[in-house]
Amino acid sequence: MRFFGLLLTGFFLVSALIAGASAQEIQQGVSYTINPVNTTGEDDGYKIDFEIYNISAGGLSVEFPGTFEMKDTNIPDGHYGSDGKTLIISLTGETEIWVDVVCKDLKSGEILATWDDLENGTHGGDEMTVKESEKEEKEEAEGKGSRSPSKQATPGFLWVTSAMSVLAAGACLGALKEEGEA
Repeated sequence: MRFFGLLLTGFFLVSALIAGASAQEIQQGVSYTINPVNTTGEDDGYKIDFEIYNISAGGLSVEFPGTFEMKDTNIPDGHYGSDGKTLIISLTGETEIWVDVVCKDLKSGEILATWDDLENGTHGGDEMTVKESEKEEKEEAEGKGSRSPSKQATPGFLWVTSAMSVLAAGACLGALKEEGEA
């Protein structure tokens, strides 16, 4: 009985540790939309909105299908840079950022946004075209879909395994106490 109790406790403790690691990945990453705009006075203008989930220290790289020119942004000065084809952004706890760009090749091409969380060592990325972005926004507005970050975990699993671990540990302690009294 003692061996079975220890084995059961070990199983649930390992499950709780695995769930704890997964729980740290709940909604971590970056999602974004691309919207054509003509606020810049140019036909090839786009506003790209980024939602950032649980990245307190990291970076975001946005690769365009051709050269681009940044017209406006809410990113603080000194927190971004560009070589004309790639935009590099320093993330310091922001949850929403946006950029207005002109990119002639974006209408028929796609951008690749990759992110790194320096604190956890996690990273991810996603490619998207203007048409895909418009489709996702339409589905979200109609309640058929939603934008999501790159990583998600099943919420609540940690609580279930933690409760089961506590119960198993209690059962083992009870069995050990009975065994010691006999």
